[in-house]
Amino acid sequence: MKTIGVFAYQGAGHLFVKALEILGYKTLKIFADTDFSKSDGIILPGGESSVQYDYCVNNQLDKKIHEFFLTKKPILGTCAGAILLSKYKSIRVNGFEFIDIEIERNFYGRQINSKLIKTDYDKEAFMIRAPAIVSCGKKVEILDTFNGNPIFIKQQNVYCTTFHPELGKLDNNNPIVKIFT
Repeated sequence: MKTIGVFAYQGAGHLFVKALEILGYKTLKIFADTDFSKSDGIILPGGESSVQYDYCVNNQLDKKIHEFFLTKKPILGTCAGAILLSKYKSIRVNGFEFIDIEIERNFYGRQINSKLIKTDYDKEAFMIRAPAIVSCGKKVEILDTFNGNPIFIKQQNVYCTTFHPELGKLDNNNPIVKIFT
């Protein structure tokens, strides 16, 4: 049974833990002092990217995540997690640049605009204050889109979604299963 580490300081980490357990994975909640080097993959969930970024940098968790990235084991960033993995730069957040994408925060609207959508690949996806992937480098593979815009992408061992797969159907078609199988 694979063990997936989930960043649990802030955001939707607890929802990922539940979803992963339903899907048959062991989980490890990741905080600053957690040794997650033996995890088979990690997830940076949705939440508030600036709060997550500050925690990672102030507690040197960003360095541990970078070390994990170098192992080539899968990393999934959803929503705020995708912002952290991207090339996003602002006054409050400097993405880790693990994936060659430019991202725009809150592109799909405020919390009140959150909704269940049907992707261009005929899948359901929950968009909650979702960012948009506004450009992808040449090595980025687009795995799903919404209105022609990338919402699920991959570059080597790094995956990003602008939607929340932990809220979707928890079956073999869920992106979580495809990434960590």
